[in-house]
Amino acid sequence: GMKKRVIRKNSVYCSTLASDLLQSLFVAEFVSPSEKIWLVSAWISDIPILDNTGLGFSGVSPRWGPGKIRLTEVLVELATRGTTVIVATNQDTHNDGFKQRLSMKADEAGVSEIVHIIEERELHTKALLGDNYYLDGSMNFTNNGLEVNDETLSLVLEPDDVVRARMEYEAIYKPIVRAK
Repeated sequence: GMKKRVIRKNSVYCSTLASDLLQSLFVAEFVSPSEKIWLVSAWISDIPILDNTGLGFSGVSPRWGPGKIRLTEVLVELATRGTTVIVATNQDTHNDGFKQRLSMKADEAGVSEIVHIIEERELHTKALLGDNYYLDGSMNFTNNGLEVNDETLSLVLEPDDVVRARMEYEAIYKPIVRAK
């Protein structure tokens, strides 16, 4: 099967591809949750991930009303299913709102012990890494990243490459995220 897919997009060409891909990856997470998910993004916003306007995803979570389900809600919902969530971002004030919302929602859901937020001063990496896939490229998890900027994304499904990426991330962030 296909082991790698590369998407090049800008605001006109393929503008919804990145959003569609993120929606698909997170839907797959709900079907078969990763043990650990890493979301690494220099800049991050509470972007819409699932379009629940027609309540098509209400089976995933009864807490979700009609409308767009945002990144913080999706990550916390995964944590309630036992997935350890690690978000790494930089210290730019742009990210403060996201970090506060994620912490607050994790607290409310009782999963704050498995939702980790790591701040790195010089972080430029952008990636989403689950048990079975590795999405990386130039795209920040922001509205501009999703909808406006020219971006290249590569989705890696080759198991060896995914494992290698996981080992790298574990090595980079091991001092911060202790096994519970």
